[in-house]
Amino acid sequence: MAPRHGIEQAMERSYRLLQHRMRSTAEIRRSLQAAGFPTRVVEEAISRLLQQGLLDDDAFARSWSESRQAFRPRSRRLIRKELRDKGIAPELADRLTEGIDDDVVALE
Repeated sequence: MAPRHGIEQAMERSYRLLQHRMRSTAEIRRSLQAAGFPTRVVEEAISRLLQQGLLDDDAFARSWSESRQAFRPRSRRLIRKELRDKGIAPELADRLTEGIDDDVVALE
């Protein structure tokens, strides 16, 4: 019988999460850890997802920021906080939000 928390189960869980929307590496890591997967399985799953091109924190952060600006305008500070909460590096969050004009957001 296959282990309950093996790599295949971790991959299946990750694929299910990614079916709904893009995820950051940290979101996948937290979800797998919360489900009780061992650290080595979590890291192997993340490695495979990165190799498959299914995890890309730059693309995720860009998409999240653009989506927020287009559909649910938020201040630069709030979007930056949301990105950091999702595990995006502060430097990347800062770079992606530097063009947001809080005055325009306030008018919307």
